Amino acid sequence: MRKRILAVLMLLIMFATMAVSVLAAPPTKSYYYNPEGLPVSAPNPYSFDVEIDGNSYGIGQFIEPEDMIVDSDNNIYILDSGNKRVVIFNSDKELVRVITEFMYKGEALELNGPQGLFIYEHFDNKMLYVADTENSRIFRCDLQYELKGEVAVDAPVIVDKMYTKPTIDIIAAETPYYPTKFVVDRAERIFVLGRTINRGIIKLTEDGAFDSFFGAPDVQYTFAEKIWRMISTDAQREKMLKYVPTEYSNIAVDTRGFIYVTISNIDRQKLYATFNSEPTDVDGRKQVAVIKKLAADGTDILARTGIFPPVGDLSVFDPEATEAVLAGMSSFVDVCINNYDVYTIIDDQRCKVFTYDNEGNMLFCFGGKGTQYGTFQKPVAVSYFKDNQVCILDKRSASVSFFQPTDYGANILGAVQAYSDGEYEKSEEMWVRVLEMNSNMTQAYSGVGKSMLRAGEFREAMQCFKIAKNLEYYSKALEEYISELIGNSFTYIFLVIVGAYLLFTGFKAVKRFRRFLREGVKKVV
Repeated sequence: MRKRILAVLMLLIMFATMAVSVLAAPPTKSYYYNPEGLPVSAPNPYSFDVEIDGNSYGIGQFIEPEDMIVDSDNNIYILDSGNKRVVIFNSDKELVRVITEFMYKGEALELNGPQGLFIYEHFDNKMLYVADTENSRIFRCDLQYELKGEVAVDAPVIVDKMYTKPTIDIIAAETPYYPTKFVVDRAERIFVLGRTINRGIIKLTEDGAFDSFFGAPDVQYTFAEKIWRMISTDAQREKMLKYVPTEYSNIAVDTRGFIYVTISNIDRQKLYATFNSEPTDVDGRKQVAVIKKLAADGTDILARTGIFPPVGDLSVFDPEATEAVLAGMSSFVDVCINNYDVYTIIDDQRCKVFTYDNEGNMLFCFGGKGTQYGTFQKPVAVSYFKDNQVCILDKRSASVSFFQPTDYGANILGAVQAYSDGEYEKSEEMWVRVLEMNSNMTQAYSGVGKSMLRAGEFREAMQCFKIAKNLEYYSKALEEYISELIGNSFTYIFLVIVGAYLLFTGFKAVKRFRRFLREGVKKVV
């Protein structure tokens, strides 16, 4: 106990005495936002490992690759859209299959602008789903036995199920259907993003029939738009339905079945207004969410209780420009989630990678725009690989980059995981190591404070939360500290109260008795 308290006190002194490196704009390398919303330099959480492309394996360059996914065995699937094929690598990044021919009922399918992939795994089943976008369909292949044996290039696979355009009664029959990104849940229901359908996620049954719209994005009208809708005809209002300010750019599902969606385009002014909003402003932050976590009923349950909401870059300046110029806000295009609810998002506006914990606290970011290793030109897909490694598909460079966590990144992720697993002392130790590498990271102080709160060290936890400006947890620690203080002193407090009551009661009794004696004597005289 004493060692832990001394360690915390030393950290507090170190934090107070160290100079804070504040940058005019986010640097190309890693940075972290302090409680004032200013970017401060931080160690790199990930280091570049290796890059793979088609030419390196003798199968020709990838052309306009659109999607990538990693299965539970760490096989890597790349949708090489321009070449109309799916390329598969194993966990050692060795080429396994190049699927160029999909056979359905004895005939080869001609792909046309495919944009989405998904791997369905349940028990021994391993199914590959492909969104053949311009052909308005999704189809499925059974890969249970396809990934075993020698490398097969240009080998056909059998399509065992086809999902064509569903009948949706509530939209016009002539509305085109272009499925782009999608996920499949354990019941084999398909959740599809349609390029021309803006009423939410299209939920299909196992047989491909339309079930419902799921997690429809909110339509927020200005005052003038509300007035116009009131005086418009039915035909004019029907046309207005085509306008939805926010559309989902991608979709993912975690191991528990929660669906995550990203939004790449949202009102700039409304988003900026949330940067300095309080964590308790749940509804305000939810209205301008650029990432959502959808429950079974389609409601958004993503936590956004960090100092800032999970919106990517807070700065609007381009860090790579010679002069300060507006670069626009982050634009999220894909997300992946690990087993302890940490999620990583890619921003194709600034080619950055952001990682958040399950409360919406930014843990770190890395990457940047460029052509050198470790930077990106147009990232389109992100996946976790072998636990905490990350791989990112770059459409413009037609390659996949792999990143390994550094000691700094590994300790952050390890601390979050240990806390999730209930190993609070281990989590605290790892957060302390993070602070040794980066005393500017206020989230590490929150991490240490949470572990101390769980361990019953409420006063020390309050000190950590005060540095991190974490008012929510500071209040919790204060409440527990007061309860403990009262609980430990309850016997003494009780005795003091009882003693005071007895003294007061006795004093009143004596006073009444003396008065009685005085009044009695007067009556006798």
